[in-house]
Parts: sequence; structure tokens; C-alpha cells
Amino acid sequence: MEKDTTLEKSRYNFSNVLIKSPKEPEELQEVFNLFYGVCEERNWPAGDLFKLYSQSSVFWAGYRQGRIVCAVQLVLDSPLGFPITKPEAWPDLHILRGHGLKPAEVAMVAVDKQERGSALLFIPLYIHLYHFSKRTGITHWYAIIDRVIARLYKRLNLFFVQIGEEKIYWGEPCFPAVLAMADLERELEQNRPDLWQLVKEYAPD
Repeated sequence: MEKDTTLEKSRYNFSNVLIKSPKEPEELQEVFNLFYGVCEERNWPAGDLFKLYSQSSVFWAGYRQGRIVCAVQLVLDSPLGFPITKPEAWPDLHILRGHGLKPAEVAMVAVDKQERGSALLFIPLYIHLYHFSKRTGITHWYAIIDRVIARLYKRLNLFFVQIGEEKIYWGEPCFPAVLAMADLERELEQNRPDLWQLVKEYAPD
């Protein structure tokens, strides 16, 4: 189980955001409620997509003063496949597997309305994603990228590479993309050494 940890760094003010991997039903429901709220706000026809993949997913959530403020869902490879290759998405997308390659999909990212405006809130979430991926041998993150997520990821130096055509998905222009862990490490080490040092120093159990 992921360790409950509060990140406190002078350069990156995380304002006492507690990160943990929710496992209990009521904790997961809090995550789903946050996801549903974002989907309703953006008019995304998400349905029960989060719950459909919940058994093959790992979740992380950020809490401030006991209230959930952000969350991310990482879908692991399983017979269910990935949301990115569903019929209404990109069913013919080639997913890298085998020969030392292990995929996962960053399927959903959400932040509470009251906490928006700073990408810093996502840094501890993605540090957890990174260390979990390294421990479990995940080599590539896949994601469906829209314009809002593209801006966020650019601010975080998460340079996903487009691997398919852009089309209307969930009512807005999106494209499938992938980020190799090796490329992420190289980018941070070369262009964001301060952030890379933080990632290396903070290794959740």
C-alpha cells in the first residue's frame, strides 16, 4: 500500500498536500465523485468508465485538510485493455508490449475547482506515478490528450508524443499520445534538474 506522505519542499510549495493511494470503498467513491464532477463540468460522457477499469487501476489522491483536492487514475495492462483503444477511441492504436516494454494509461486526472490555477498540485501525484511505474517495470504511459491536459503537461515537462490522428472524443478535439519513462527522465535531468532532484529525493514506499 502507498505510504501516506506530506510533501514539504521550500522551492515547491505543496501546501501540506497529503498523497495516498485510496483502497477503501468510501475513499474510491470520493475519487469517482471528483472525476464525475469534472466530467459533468466539461460535458464529458464518461459514464462508468472509471469504475469499469477500477479493478485494473491504481489511484492516487491528494488531500488538503482532510478534503480530496486532486486525483489520478493509472490503468494497468489487463484483458480489459485500455480506454485509449476502446471502439469509440483509437481501437487500431498499436500498444508497445513485450521485449521489456510494459504499458499503462494515465486515464483520468482531476482537480477540485477551488484548487485550480497551479500545476504544482499535480507534481506530488506524478511523483507517485513515476516511482510506482519504476518499481513495477512500467516503461510507457499512454494518454488521451485534449488542449487543457496538453497545457498542463507542458508546464510539468511531461512531453507526451502524439501517435495518432486528432479527432473529436468526449465532445472535443483529442489525440492519443505516449511518454516513455526513459524520455521523461532525460527531459527532467537535462532541462529541469531542480524538479528531477526532487523526484529522486522523494521516493514513496
